[in-house]
Amino acid sequence: MAKTYMSHTKYIIHQRFKVKGVVEKHDIIGAIFGQSEGLTGEDLSLKELQSTGKIGRIELIVESKNGASEGTIEIPSSADMVETAILAATVEAVDKVGPCDATFVTEKIEDTRSIKRKVIVLRAKALLSQLIKDEIPDSQEITKAVEEEVRAAEVISYGKDKLPAGPNIRDADDLILVEGRADVINLLKYNIRNVAAFGGSNITPTVVELCNKKTCTVFIDGDRGGELNLKKLMQMATVDFVAKAPSGTEVEELTKKEILLCLKKRIPITQTKLDDKLEQNVVSDLNVPSLNDVYKKDRMDPKKTEGVLWVDKKPDYKKPEYKKPEYSNNTTRSSIRTPTPRNVRPSMPVSGSRDSRPPRPAPRPIAKKSNFDGVDGVADLEKIKGKLKANLYSSGKLIESIQVKDVIKAIKDNKDITLLVYDGIVTKRLAELAKAKGIKDLVCLKVGKMSKIKGINITTLE
Repeated sequence: MAKTYMSHTKYIIHQRFKVKGVVEKHDIIGAIFGQSEGLTGEDLSLKELQSTGKIGRIELIVESKNGASEGTIEIPSSADMVETAILAATVEAVDKVGPCDATFVTEKIEDTRSIKRKVIVLRAKALLSQLIKDEIPDSQEITKAVEEEVRAAEVISYGKDKLPAGPNIRDADDLILVEGRADVINLLKYNIRNVAAFGGSNITPTVVELCNKKTCTVFIDGDRGGELNLKKLMQMATVDFVAKAPSGTEVEELTKKEILLCLKKRIPITQTKLDDKLEQNVVSDLNVPSLNDVYKKDRMDPKKTEGVLWVDKKPDYKKPEYKKPEYSNNTTRSSIRTPTPRNVRPSMPVSGSRDSRPPRPAPRPIAKKSNFDGVDGVADLEKIKGKLKANLYSSGKLIESIQVKDVIKAIKDNKDITLLVYDGIVTKRLAELAKAKGIKDLVCLKVGKMSKIKGINITTLE
C-alpha cells in the first residue's frame, strides 16, 4: 500500500468527532472505512484512495471523559480539490462507532500549497531586493559614472610639464589654478573648463608662465596644506585672486553650488582685510602693493578697489561747505543784488548789476576731539601714519602696538580696550566689533562708506 507523507500532500482535512461511549483509535478507523465503503463508488472509496496513494496515514487524537470520547482527525490528501471535498463529506456520513452514536464534523480543509506560496513569495521578494541592490546600478550612478568618464577624457596635458588642465586653458583670459588632477576633474564636471592644476608644492615653470600671462585665481583646499601651497606660489608667480574651500574640505569634494559660491567670494590678493578664514594664516605673508603696481597691467578696475587700503593713496580733498547767508524779512530783491561796498569782495562790482552775488562766508572749521583719558589720539595717529600700525589703549595707558592686519584678533582677545588708534580705513565690520567689545573711541585716517554707528565715537584726520 502506497503511503502519502504530510509534506507531499495538497490538502489536509481537519475534522472533530464525538462518540457517546468509550472507544479506541482502531474502533474509529474501522468505523470510517467500514461505513464509507460503497457510498461513493469504487474509485472514491477510502481503500482505493489509500492504495493509490491519494490519501495518507490518518492521524487521530482521542480523549475519553465521563463515559464519552471525543477528539480530532487529520486526513492528508493528494487528490484534487473535488475528490478531497467528497472524501471529507464521506467521513461526516459515519454515525456509529461500534454500538455508540458518533458525530463527525469537518472544521476546515487546509490547502498546504498556500503556505508554500507565502514562503515562495517572501523568498522571491528577498532575492529580488538583493538582485536590485547588488547587481542593477542606480540610474544616477550610471549617469555619474558616464559624466566622470567624459570629464576625465576632457582633461588635457598642457605645456612642457604636462599640467592637468581643461580644454579652454589656452584661449581663456582668466585662469583658475587648483592643487591636483582630481580638483580639475571636479570643476570640469560642472562645465568650468578654464582650469589647471599647479601640482601642490611642486610648482613648475609652466605654472609661473601661466600666472604671468593670465588673470590668475588660486582655488585652494580648506586645510593648512592649501595655505602653505598658496604661500609658495605667491613667492614664485603673480597671483591676482584667492578662493578657498570651506574649512576641512577639499575642492574635489565640493558640489557645483559650493564651487560657484567660493569663486564668487574670491578675494583680491592686494586687499589687506581678507576673510576670517584666510586672514589668520595668509594675510601675514601678503605685502600691500603700491597703487602703480596694482594698475600696472590694468587688471583691476579702480571702481572695484573700494575698501582696499593703499600705502600711497592720498586722502580725498573735500571742498568747504557753502552756507547760505540769512536775510531778514525786510530784505528786498534789489538790496540782495546790490550789497554794500564793505560786504563785497574787491573783485565784485558795487553797482546793482545782475552779476552781483552775496559774499560767501568762510568755511566753519570742524571741531575734533583729540584728548581721550589723557591720550592725544590725533597726535598719536600722526606718529604712526603710513606705518600700517594700530595702538590699543586702556584707561589712558598703552596696552599694545600691533600691525593693522592683526587688529581684529587683538580686539577679540582683549576686553579692556577703551581707545583704538588705527592707521587705516575703518569699515563697518571693524566699527561694530569695536563697539561690541566696549571700545568707546576710535581714531583713524578715514571712515569707509557706512551709516553712523551709535555708541562709539569715531575721529578722523580729514
